[in-house]
Amino acid sequence: MKTKPVHQKLILNTYSFQENDTIYGFINYNTKVEGFTKDFRGYFKAIVK
Repeated sequence: MKTKPVHQKLILNTYSFQENDTIYGFINYNTKVEGFTKDFRGYFKAIVK
């Protein structure tokens, strides 16, 4: 299955990050998969290691 990224956008909060900080953000990802286009969007939470 062939895929091709069309558009990616990652938005993070603007604070300086340190180890064990929690990051909140939003991702907007658009990809083309064998003739159709799929959007992935959502908020996320991650911990800096």
